[in-house]
Amino acid sequence: MADERTFPTTAAPEQIFRSAVGWPACGQILLCAWTAALSVLLLTGSWPYGAFAAVLLVVAVATPVWLLVGTTYRIGDGNLVVSTLYRRRRIALADITAVKRWPHWQYPVRSSEDFALCSTRILICYADSRVFVSPRDERGFLAALGRPIAS
Repeated sequence: MADERTFPTTAAPEQIFRSAVGWPACGQILLCAWTAALSVLLLTGSWPYGAFAAVLLVVAVATPVWLLVGTTYRIGDGNLVVSTLYRRRRIALADITAVKRWPHWQYPVRSSEDFALCSTRILICYADSRVFVSPRDERGFLAALGRPIAS
């Protein structure tokens, strides 16, 4: 009798791409730096505000780090997963209808669609929605996505 055990197929490993960082993210980082400076002034001023200022300082320092490290684009298992600090969107690769450069004048960016930390964005259209991404390794990202940028 033949051996009928089944072995799992090896899927392609998940590829992780980090976002490029440009001036939009720098504005958020600058705001956090000002908040950190304010909290340091409060810490050195008087004791009643010390605990509040310490919490403010931790949040002001942690937010940009979390923003920079947490914005990723993962491609694997037939899906593209784009995620930032507090939101995530899963897109089936088969549902992607177009990949194109973002012409600034043609498509306004809504915050719910923006997963980019750079002004050089790629527009990914799928089903009846879209997202904007800005991978640091654009060529590798497009190769893993399996779609070239449309003209």
